[in-house]
Amino acid sequence: MKKIVSALAAAMVLILASSCSYVFSAYVNGQITGEVSGENGMPIDGAKILIYDSESVRDSDYDMALKASERGTYQDMPNSSTIWGYSSEGIINAIRVVWETSSPAYDKDHDIHDFYVLVLKDGYVPARTYVTVSSGTGAPAAIRIPSLKQIYTSESGISGDVSSGSPLKGIEVYAYTDADAFNKAADIALGLASLYPEKYADKFTPGNYHGYAVSESDGSYRMKVMWDGETSPGYYLLAVGNGYSPASYVIESGTCTVDADGKMDISLNKAEKTEETV
Repeated sequence: MKKIVSALAAAMVLILASSCSYVFSAYVNGQITGEVSGENGMPIDGAKILIYDSESVRDSDYDMALKASERGTYQDMPNSSTIWGYSSEGIINAIRVVWETSSPAYDKDHDIHDFYVLVLKDGYVPARTYVTVSSGTGAPAAIRIPSLKQIYTSESGISGDVSSGSPLKGIEVYAYTDADAFNKAADIALGLASLYPEKYADKFTPGNYHGYAVSESDGSYRMKVMWDGETSPGYYLLAVGNGYSPASYVIESGTCTVDADGKMDISLNKAEKTEETV
């Protein structure tokens, strides 16, 4: 009987020991420069550095970022990172990272760990890398992005007010530069609104748009738009909102400038369900 009790006690000790976990922390810093000629390139200010504990989750966000980069801005792109920071004049100030493990690489006071990094900057292609951190050393691990590639050189905004006799909140406004993408999205929105006027915006798929905004409680909206060169392209605007018929507007080429928004107020009418005929 004593042998059985002793064996059970030993087993419990092993279980408790194996279930112990340890929490470690470290810091990362680094530098981000643009893809230009010269040894160090151009310092990139205001890049967002997202840090992940999972490579697959980082890569999933990277795939979304590639699509968003076609619009030039990541302002409406969700992400799954819980750790982030920003670059200032190309420098990434110390960002604290924390992880937990039951099997440290060295001992309960010292471990190494890989984190996965995604770098986003409006107007640039997203970049990804990884960084290996070490707890207990006091020295931050360095992130280096030496050649962030620029897509768009100019930025401005499109802004205005959305109303239907009074200001409307929560109306989604999409800007398109491609006429075919706009026409397809407008047809989808009109078709859905005729069938489900009170909830069609929830079912709407916008397609390949270039800018996006949601109206505030006072009806105002503003979206960032980016382009390459000195003259802005023309934009097709599509406004959708549950209970209101979709509305389309055009902003002419060159209207948006780096010094001023393109202005467009939007007026919406109540949507009505189309009667089915036999």
